[in-house]
Amino acid sequence: MILTLHLFKALIVCVPFVLVICEARNISESAPDICPPGWMRWNNACYYFANDSVSSRVTWQDARQACQRIRGGDLASIHSAAENDFITRHVSGICWIGLNDLRAEGNFQWSDGSSFVYKNYSNNEPNDIHGQEDCIEINWWSNGWNDLNCGRTLCYVCKQTKDAIIPESNVNSWALEPTLGRCEDGWVNYEKSCYRSVSDPLLSWQKARDVCREGNNTSMHGDLVTVDNQQEQAFLNTVVRENSTNFWIGFNDLIWEGTFFWTDNSPIRYTNWNVNELSKNNPSMDCVLMNPHKDEGRWRTASCSQRYGFICEADALPILTTLPPYDRLPGELFLYVVHLTLPTMI
Repeated sequence: MILTLHLFKALIVCVPFVLVICEARNISESAPDICPPGWMRWNNACYYFANDSVSSRVTWQDARQACQRIRGGDLASIHSAAENDFITRHVSGICWIGLNDLRAEGNFQWSDGSSFVYKNYSNNEPNDIHGQEDCIEINWWSNGWNDLNCGRTLCYVCKQTKDAIIPESNVNSWALEPTLGRCEDGWVNYEKSCYRSVSDPLLSWQKARDVCREGNNTSMHGDLVTVDNQQEQAFLNTVVRENSTNFWIGFNDLIWEGTFFWTDNSPIRYTNWNVNELSKNNPSMDCVLMNPHKDEGRWRTASCSQRYGFICEADALPILTTLPPYDRLPGELFLYVVHLTLPTMI
């Protein structure tokens, strides 16, 4: 029996009783022979230029989401000098494309999964300033690519090909996913992250970041903490409340004076500045700390060379559960369990 689901012109063909083996096919017309309104066709692809304006400037992550869920496609991938020239002729300002090394530093990949067969970096790029630039932009004047912090807000270029599949958030909502929430000893779990506060030894901001990224003799390699909302801030206040020192976080303006970014390239969703903190305008105070005993952990700037405690954040690990013997598992779960456990069995 073949289960066929029609979802937004996408045909999902699943192997019976196996939740994790699916094939998705685009069954739209011979797109992109006719591009959607507002798109431009070049060779065998359609392109959407969200050119430079206040409304179209977004972070790299938000730009990709717009290309996928609103436009249908992904951030543009570029595979030849001719394609690069076409795009540069139609962008205005500095715009995001799909190239990034968010998964592994120095290993650049296209967000749409296409092969990395062509590159056109500007001189001395990508340079990953202060280890905080993981996403690539293109602009009309240099005809070369440059890496920037993914949290910057820029215009963007989307691309749609005949092989593109428009993702739907609930297509795999019924599939089993491993639950995240396990942390190694010395780390504390909150939602999908693990946190470790260190008050001894006190370190400079950069050395503290090095400890977070190296994992400190554990497999939990992360970065200085990124605070995404008020609830996470309240959690951190609780974690470090027993300590009287200040704690470094990942916010800083080392790349661009007066403009703060997160070290892990996350979008800026939340800030918790102390009163009048940004009005000090001291160019030597580029790194940000919080004190759990003052003003509910509100943030202050400080010289990055000063020594304080720090908070690391890393992705949580899958929770290990006790399962019945494989021969007693329901048929639809057997291959899924093998799928999860095989990497650890090899």
